[in-house]
Amino acid sequence: MYVDMAMQNELVKGSPRKRVMRQSIAGRVLCSNILRGFLREIARYAIDERGVSAALACCAFWISQRYFRYVPLLADENKEIEDWLIALNKAPKNLGFGLCYLYLRNIKGFI
Repeated sequence: MYVDMAMQNELVKGSPRKRVMRQSIAGRVLCSNILRGFLREIARYAIDERGVSAALACCAFWISQRYFRYVPLLADENKEIEDWLIALNKAPKNLGFGLCYLYLRNIKGFI
């Protein structure tokens, strides 16, 4: 228990995390996604350069392991759906979001 806390304090001591947290608390609004992304980068640096485990790095920098390992998957059909939405909006008909969604789902077969 004490060894884990000592390792966490050693990791945090050399990182720029304290400065960022102090700025966000002092009234400067930082988007939580930007801050979390920054903390993920610091955790990645600690794992690569210092050789600590992912669990210890995530615990030290207050991010979950699930968030640390998450990689968004982009479908190949996103570009095709984007092109269809642009074409539907340029059409002379006034289609709202619901009708565009139903058209793409039912007629074009996108799920």
